[in-house]
Amino acid sequence: MRHTNSVATLLRLVTGALVLVLLAVFAVSAMDAWTREGAAYRVHSAAHISQEIVVAREAVRVENGVMDTLLARPSPVSAADLDGLARLHTRSLSALSQVERAIRNAADVGVPPSLGRDLSNAIGRFDTSFYSDLLRALKQPQAERRAGLLAERRSSSADILNLIDAQAAALSRAIASRGPRMSELIRISDVAWHVRVNAGDQRGIIADFLTRGRPLSQQERESIAELDGKVEAPWQSIETSAASNGLSRGINRAIAQANRVYFGEYRVLRAHVFDQLEGRAPLTITREQWMAATNRALATLMQVSRGALGAAGLQADANLVRARHDLAVALGLMGFSIGLAALAVAIVLSRVIHPLRTMTLAIRGERDMARI
Repeated sequence: MRHTNSVATLLRLVTGALVLVLLAVFAVSAMDAWTREGAAYRVHSAAHISQEIVVAREAVRVENGVMDTLLARPSPVSAADLDGLARLHTRSLSALSQVERAIRNAADVGVPPSLGRDLSNAIGRFDTSFYSDLLRALKQPQAERRAGLLAERRSSSADILNLIDAQAAALSRAIASRGPRMSELIRISDVAWHVRVNAGDQRGIIADFLTRGRPLSQQERESIAELDGKVEAPWQSIETSAASNGLSRGINRAIAQANRVYFGEYRVLRAHVFDQLEGRAPLTITREQWMAATNRALATLMQVSRGALGAAGLQADANLVRARHDLAVALGLMGFSIGLAALAVAIVLSRVIHPLRTMTLAIRGERDMARI
């Protein structure tokens, strides 16, 4: 009798242990899938916020170029040009606000909250203080404008761009952690952006030379050569990556376009400008013509950054879809294991332990009757 009871107890223990092991295995699998889905979602958010940061960066730099051109005019700026500047300013504020909202509403993407607050304050100062002063000044002749407006523009916009760059760096670290391909795409995007920054700075310096209208000094020639080095050396790393890493056709087309337009057409036009500034040809190109003629060249550099970041975003989308699929499968298997465990317990109880108890009680009754 005791032996029969011990067998029933042992069956319960073995069945319970097997059920617990089965549930534990699928629970661990589901938790791992849940963790990977959360990480994929954070990278997905970071990739798409980074794309919005690229738009904001470009909008601010385009607006800065127009501001500098208008400040260089000796006469009051026309109402049409002021309207054009207002549209660019609205676009910049909209792009910056979108970045702020996206970071504020996103899950943990690795951007310190202090960066968001500092960016909001910098935008507020730029919009409410400097921009209103700039509009008043542009309506006056250059001789009547207060001194230091250009330096103030550079300082206030640098504050905004530096904070955006800090946010972009934090997001890039989060994205690059998802594997070598993502890391390389983010590296290409960051390098292309800094190439575009240095190319834009050089273009602005040449625009100042045209406003001044005299030959370059030796120091100025060296500054142009230094910026050439800051553009060409990192660009070579992008070309090396394109040749060895099998980048997408879109990125390769953008690189080829930049080679043709910026490193080809732009450099030819720049050489003509230097010839004119040095007196080897009549000075026929104006600052505004130079800025308008070189917009496309800088845009081709920016397109490489956008293309690489877009590819990273697509990869992040695919990773998130795969992670959510894995999570759904893991949860499905866990639910199936719970059902299977419940069925196994029910079978053992109804087909083994319960009949065993019935037999035990019957044998016990027969023995009691025999004693009587």
